[in-house]
Amino acid sequence: MNRAVRISRLRWWRIIVTLLHGFPTSQKWTPNESASGGPPSAEGLVLYVGTYDRRVKAVVSQVPMALSPEQRRTRNPENYDNMGRLLLRDRIARYKTGVVNYMKVVSSEGEPCVLPGKEAYDEYMAIEQPNWRNQVTLESLEKMREFDPVSMVHIISPTPLLFIVAEKDSFAPLAVIKGDIRKD
Repeated sequence: MNRAVRISRLRWWRIIVTLLHGFPTSQKWTPNESASGGPPSAEGLVLYVGTYDRRVKAVVSQVPMALSPEQRRTRNPENYDNMGRLLLRDRIARYKTGVVNYMKVVSSEGEPCVLPGKEAYDEYMAIEQPNWRNQVTLESLEKMREFDPVSMVHIISPTPLLFIVAEKDSFAPLAVIKGDIRKD
């Protein structure tokens, strides 16, 4: 159904860490070597795992979705607030009717979508995966707005943390990321 409910994936990351710690040492791996990292789809989940599971010895996070709700709203307050109203209406309707509504992930200019812009459109439309559809549920977007891994960055210490950030990322600019990370 194209849902992306991140926080439910957290439980799977914790299970993976637990299973890794159960491997016999004969496989040339020891519990002291546990690290947490993942593909962009894991986004900020590794921050949660590194904060709450002290078996993890290091965390590597690719940054695109590791933005605080504050920073997301700052980018375009009007759009952020409009999306909030849309998601609230959808939530009420979904509970009344059970109908699942979708939004395009990318679209041509001027059409509502999750990732606006020609660069995102060109990249995503070039995907050659038979099961990929250019849509995401509004429920998933609601969950994404609730997801705030950055709020815990200040308590992840003493676990080492490495953020991988693109210098020219238009979706998550380096200055915004630095502002979120340095916030105390």
